[in-house]
Amino acid sequence: MQPPHGPHKIAANGQVVLPKDILAATGLSPGDAVYVQALEDPEGAVLIVPAATAAEWFETGRQRAAKGARTTAD
Repeated sequence: MQPPHGPHKIAANGQVVLPKDILAATGLSPGDAVYVQALEDPEGAVLIVPAATAAEWFETGRQRAAKGARTTAD
């Protein structure tokens, strides 16, 4: 895990610039789609997930739910 960078300021339009080494470490590029979620624990934290990764998570969860539904129905 990389050490934290910052502090970084939030612009008036709500944007935050991610450092180049964070972009490189995560494989993110300008224009990539991401999901953003406010976390309760730790309070005030923000999670940024690349859309492709989130899609994989959603599909895995859907498959597990479908498998669980079949097992429960059996």
